[in-house]
Amino acid sequence: GVPLGRTEVIYHGIEEHFRTVQQQPDQIARVRAQFSLAERPYFLFLGSVEPKKNLPMLLESYAKALEKGLKTDLAVAGRAGWKAEAVRAVADANPLLKDRVKFLGFIEQEDLAPLTAGAHAMVLPSRYEGFGMPVIEAMAAGTVVMCSDRGALPEVAGGAAELFDADDVDALADLILRIDEDSALCENLRARGLEHSASFSWAKSAEQHCAAYKKAMSLPR
Repeated sequence: GVPLGRTEVIYHGIEEHFRTVQQQPDQIARVRAQFSLAERPYFLFLGSVEPKKNLPMLLESYAKALEKGLKTDLAVAGRAGWKAEAVRAVADANPLLKDRVKFLGFIEQEDLAPLTAGAHAMVLPSRYEGFGMPVIEAMAAGTVVMCSDRGALPEVAGGAAELFDADDVDALADLILRIDEDSALCENLRARGLEHSASFSWAKSAEQHCAAYKKAMSLPR
């Protein structure tokens, strides 16, 4: 029921340290050592650990990829949310996942950018997201992004991520393997991600908010 022309869509910005973290390899190495991620490359999930983030599906896909020879670990980063124990139970029930899935818990702000930049790829299987900050943060850090085709994720990804069906376990397993093995695809995605994420800034967001408020104040009551 809102008249046309009475809404404005304004995107979030990105903290600048995500754009500069690749110039700090010592910080990336520190975080990898801190979280026992130095031995092998890792895929990264970032968000609250709860079923709505579709983590059981990600774990099932990851197990299938391991069956086909995947060598890369999976790091699950984020505080425990509602029914987090159900997610852990999925991992504990599959012997393939033992020692290959690492639950890192809550990540301090100073560790977030280097943890993201150190990942081989970010993977977000959510069934719904209102925005999806890890998508553009990862892109700004030069990290490949794989995300589901649900909610706002495709819009925020802007054609610079590999999308997958949040219900297709086999398709995600195949995509994980492809991202792990196809260096040319990854380089293409990194370049597209850096270009796309450059359009997101808090200064731009603030300017657009101010303009929207001024427009609202000028409209007839």
